[in-house]
Amino acid sequence: MTTSNYFFRKEKLILEDSSGCISNSFLNLSKDEWYTIPNVQRNRAFARFERADGLWTLLSDQRFFQSEKINSYTGGIQREFQAIDKRLIESGILQKIGEEQASMMGLKDVPMRVNVHQMQIVAIGAGASCQATPEGIHRDGHDYISIVFWRRENVVGGISRVYNEALECKAEFELDEAGEAILINDRIGYHEVTSFHAKDLNKAASREVFVFDWNLL
Repeated sequence: MTTSNYFFRKEKLILEDSSGCISNSFLNLSKDEWYTIPNVQRNRAFARFERADGLWTLLSDQRFFQSEKINSYTGGIQREFQAIDKRLIESGILQKIGEEQASMMGLKDVPMRVNVHQMQIVAIGAGASCQATPEGIHRDGHDYISIVFWRRENVVGGISRVYNEALECKAEFELDEAGEAILINDRIGYHEVTSFHAKDLNKAASREVFVFDWNLL
């Protein structure tokens, strides 16, 4: 596998949370004000690193921008998100699973700038349809990306799909175990997550993931 022709792969990362650090961090995310689908709330946090020789340096810049061509839903807007919980950063968990991804994608010795998005989508009304990717089939505008699953509760749907450059669906996965990950060459692949809703309409439906954006320095 080389970085030039790598397309996608599904993997299982080691994502252990005996300290409760990951679970607790999802309790303190801020509402994404740019996500305005009725009866659904997206909560998120963000961190940016520079990574070289296995060392991850946390950057202070919390701004995030995508063009309208890349993101038809919130593109063209300079967004700034809450920082990922300091305790989660200091635990080294994100950096560890990042290094796992780098090895799997053939990037272990390649200096990268890495964005980490922590996201939670919750249906807050009966019959609400949660759209994890309201922009539909898309690229994120990076060199490589990964979607790392953490948890889903009371969910029907939410299927991850990967497409080639001709927009033909080449694979779909129902992620349901912590650490399951889809690694994608964002330069040649597209992806989406189908909408989901609550299985039990009397309870909230939620889905939680980390998304890593990998960019060559």
